[in-house]
Amino acid sequence: MGKGKRNSLQREQDRVNNSDKHLERQQYENKKSKTDKGVAIACIVFAVLIAASLVFTVLGESGVFIRATDAVSGETVEVNAAMMSFFINDSIMNFYNNNYSYLGYYSLDLSRDLRTQTYGTGYETMFLGEFDGSWYDYFLSTVMDEVEMYVTYAEAAKAAGLTLTEEDEKEIDEVLDSIKETLKASNASYSDWYGKGVKKSDIRKCYELIYLASNFAEHKQAELEAALDEDDSALHTYVEENKGTFYTAEYLSYEISLSSKSFSNDAAFDAAVAAAKAAADKIAEAKTPAEFVQFVEEFEGVDEDETTGASEAEGSDESETESLSPEEELESKIEELKDSISYETGNELGDWIFVEGAQPDDVKVIEETGTETETVTEESTEPVEETTEAESESDSEAENSAIVFTHDTYTVTVYYMIKASDLDHALTKDFAYLATNDKEALEAVLAQFKAGEMTKEKFVEIAEEKYNSIHGDEEHEHSDEELFEYNSVEKTGDGMFNSNYAVMNEWLDSGKLEANTLSEIFEVVVEEKTYYAVVFFESYNVETWYANAYSYTVSEQFENWYEAELEAKPLKINEKAIGDINTIVFTATTTDDGHDH
Repeated sequence: MGKGKRNSLQREQDRVNNSDKHLERQQYENKKSKTDKGVAIACIVFAVLIAASLVFTVLGESGVFIRATDAVSGETVEVNAAMMSFFINDSIMNFYNNNYSYLGYYSLDLSRDLRTQTYGTGYETMFLGEFDGSWYDYFLSTVMDEVEMYVTYAEAAKAAGLTLTEEDEKEIDEVLDSIKETLKASNASYSDWYGKGVKKSDIRKCYELIYLASNFAEHKQAELEAALDEDDSALHTYVEENKGTFYTAEYLSYEISLSSKSFSNDAAFDAAVAAAKAAADKIAEAKTPAEFVQFVEEFEGVDEDETTGASEAEGSDESETESLSPEEELESKIEELKDSISYETGNELGDWIFVEGAQPDDVKVIEETGTETETVTEESTEPVEETTEAESESDSEAENSAIVFTHDTYTVTVYYMIKASDLDHALTKDFAYLATNDKEALEAVLAQFKAGEMTKEKFVEIAEEKYNSIHGDEEHEHSDEELFEYNSVEKTGDGMFNSNYAVMNEWLDSGKLEANTLSEIFEVVVEEKTYYAVVFFESYNVETWYANAYSYTVSEQFENWYEAELEAKPLKINEKAIGDINTIVFTATTTDDGHDH
């Protein structure tokens, strides 16, 4: 028998002869074996958890989770959380850039969590309006409106068979290249600016959504306009339902107001009322605006001498009067007395103009009587200033001495119609303009323009080329020192330009212009700086009221379609996913220019 077998036999005998001892050892060995296995398993599990945690972190940082989570979705179009992060943070960055000069007045601190900051605790309501919620809610509310519109429009675009064009793709590439270059110059990543995990591919999807939505908006507007061109009954219905927007009238008016407070007794007040009524009746005899002004001035002269005792010199500016011709003086007084009214009924003036149909040179006298109260103290007989409830209680003695007086009032107003209630029938105009402080640049544009096809489109094209040659493709913020701007205007009414360039308004409104007419070069001086401008008039268009009603009608029909679409196909909003989105943090650093960035 070999040694191995003998040892085995011996172990078997020992196990039989000493069974208790053997069992005890076996239990120890089994327990030790289980412990070793437990430790091994625990180590393996711990290693797996560490690996999983690392993977989870990497996936989170890379945006896998937010990219797989829908924030807003329709039937065929989704905006995932990564895209939503871009929209929100891009909105914040745009706000920062556009409001940088005013941030000191706001309660907004972009270096802290926006969810912990309540909107409205600074001066922001004066600039941005009222809002109830946090600053995060403020930005989110605007972004949500935009995203819902993008998704709804994009869904409709797909249903209509619309796709992105090659030009769209090219423009999107240019936008993304611009973002990339800006990030590179700022030594920042996409995640730094647009939220954790956001990549270039997410931003591309956002812009693809925006462009597709824009394509549908243009498609839908063209569709609505084509239908309105074929049948404009909806336009006329809109005008009738919104008369206050379209119907106006102009008149001259003069008011005389009296209060019994200013007279020693009732008899004196009654006499003054009778005199005021007589004066109003006299003014109402006017047959022309000039007569209206004459009778008003006659009454004011008598009123000054007999009622106020004012001298002829008081209330007049001889130097100003001497500088005006009689015609100019009359025109100035007419403008002073002129007023306008939009469509309204249910009162004496509105009914006279819009219901009875008052015509030019018609006159109306309207009388009103009433009362006013005055609170005075017995000691001072001066009006008592308004006080708080606490102040009133602490000063009951003064309160007990207050006396309330009631005075009768009388007002009579004379109205002289200049322009009866009507729509604005002035023809709208299509034109283009260019304004600059660089006369050589303007002359270069005009020389090229005159040498070729003289159309509005060509004028704008040449102006744009010149603009880009000066400023490049980047957007340029004009300053007083460097100005070159141009624009194409369609269907505008009178008075397009501000007072600085009023000469352009005067030229456009100077009379019947021939189609495709170029103005002279206008030279204007603003704050001792000289600017040059030119206008190319293309043609007259539809009447102003029609152009406005057309635009309003299309906008209303589009809005009605959108609301109906949202109601018929409600979007799914993942509030948790949106709530988990991280907003960017601005770290203020002071640059050489003294500004924080």
